[in-house]
Amino acid sequence: MVAVHIDLRTPATPEPVPAVGSVLWQPTRRRHIDTPGSDHVVTPAAFVARLVDGTVTVDVDPTGADWCWQVAERVPYGAIRHVVVPDVESVEYGALVDVDPATFEPTAEPEAAWFLALEGKADTPPLRRQVYVDATAGSDAHDGRSLAQAFATIQAAVDALPEGGTVLVADGTYAPFTVTTSGVHVESIGGRRETIIATTDLAENGVTFLGASSLSTLVQVGIRGFTIVGPGKASGGTGVGIHIKWASVDLTVEDCWVTSWGSHGVAAEDSYSMSFVRTLADQNGGDGFHGATNFNNVTFDRTISILNNGRGYAIVGGTTVLFQNADAESNTGAGFDLRYVVAATLLGCHMEKNGQDGSSPNIYLHYRAGLSEKASSTNVTGCLIQGSAVTQRGLVIDGASRTTIQGNWFAGHVVDHVQTTTSADRTWIGPCTYSGAAAEITDLSFTTVRMDYDYTAGSARTDVLRYVPRALNPAILTRGQTWFATTDQLKVRDTTRVRTVFSGVEGTATLDFPSIAAGGSADLTIIIAGAVVGDRIAFGPPVLPAGLIPQVYVSNPDTVTVRLTNVTGAAIDPASSGWKVAVLKA
Repeated sequence: MVAVHIDLRTPATPEPVPAVGSVLWQPTRRRHIDTPGSDHVVTPAAFVARLVDGTVTVDVDPTGADWCWQVAERVPYGAIRHVVVPDVESVEYGALVDVDPATFEPTAEPEAAWFLALEGKADTPPLRRQVYVDATAGSDAHDGRSLAQAFATIQAAVDALPEGGTVLVADGTYAPFTVTTSGVHVESIGGRRETIIATTDLAENGVTFLGASSLSTLVQVGIRGFTIVGPGKASGGTGVGIHIKWASVDLTVEDCWVTSWGSHGVAAEDSYSMSFVRTLADQNGGDGFHGATNFNNVTFDRTISILNNGRGYAIVGGTTVLFQNADAESNTGAGFDLRYVVAATLLGCHMEKNGQDGSSPNIYLHYRAGLSEKASSTNVTGCLIQGSAVTQRGLVIDGASRTTIQGNWFAGHVVDHVQTTTSADRTWIGPCTYSGAAAEITDLSFTTVRMDYDYTAGSARTDVLRYVPRALNPAILTRGQTWFATTDQLKVRDTTRVRTVFSGVEGTATLDFPSIAAGGSADLTIIIAGAVVGDRIAFGPPVLPAGLIPQVYVSNPDTVTVRLTNVTGAAIDPASSGWKVAVLKA
């Protein structure tokens, strides 16, 4: 492997500043690797390297005689390059040689456009890698090459990039648009608070990414930094905030706010290999995020779905879906509704007060009618799952297989925190904390659930039956073993040894956060002896003002950081209140 060091900067006064964005690397062809002890094929899959302060180092294979790397600089003014990587230990990105991907011959430096014009060679304008849009001063009669020559509409700018490129959008309000060309990225200059896409047409989508057909997909496209506003969630409209169809390979939706659409906030179908990052879907008439049909290899990273008339996240079919620090709150339906999804992971997510319809749970795992397809290999770890006066259940496992639940905090559900049904099988419920429900676990599946290692917050921890499903046969549970508990550990004793199967440390503190600006965050810490970076966390927050999202993690040895993020448009000054945090150790 070759370490390629990338340092990208964008123009600014008095000097260039670190670029913000990412770099996408993709081989131009599949490769057959035949070495002693290894004979395999490497597919031409792409990967994304995120820039931190404008820099990142990637490890890539050196190129061969019949292929090169295509590198898309996903930053303002970025380019798409085809480069060869020499077989050395390390190299600077700027030193890589650009080649023609058809011949692999080095490309000559392009002559300046003004020189070509003087020589009479400029019959057509050079390829435009970025164009500008300005709703106030622009005109669709312009060429878009600078802000002074900006287009007036985003659609005109997108249409001006038949080979792909970046559309840079100035502050203002714009009409909806459709992207049908691969390689097009639409980015705001001033951020989502100042750059708005809006319509009052009940049937119109805000942003559409549309491939030609299911066999001719749209690739390497994205949008970043917009507020996308519909005619209202109660409008009865059929429009979707962001509609994605027949798209694949590095479609990214980043730093967007999608609100007030009659249907779903974001909807994707027959699309895969996508990332949704720091995107908020709220007050839409349907689901906040909706995925259907071949919804594969998708990541939700720090997304929020709140106050939607449907579900927070609704995925119907698909594989390998990651929810990382995702939030679902006060949605009418379930917070996370996963129907026959394979290999879904919920990691460090927060869900609260979903199921406002009085029947839906915070998380619902279920199957296609007739049990022909089940939700399987689902992992729910390190999540806060909190109910309300109407939220009946925390997690319902219905027609799901190989489900793992561990390190979560369940609180405040009306009926029970976890329910498994007769069509669930091979479920493992690990160490979790339960508080404030009529029943902790209702198990209707009898012999399919193992819950050997659970404990209950505030219990005396002396009744073994508290740690197992209510309907499970005790003879199956014991198997010749005896159980006992200490103040912070649950242990099992058999004829030869005593084994600790779970331990944890807890801490409480009164935290008085300062006023938190709109879009900002604030951190305070709790000292918990024994906490180690990487430990799982379960926490019980106080009642927080609407719009404050908590995140809790071990930041340093013996130190737990509590972060509150304000996702509203106004400052919030939370009252001083008590917090309880459990550091979970297997």
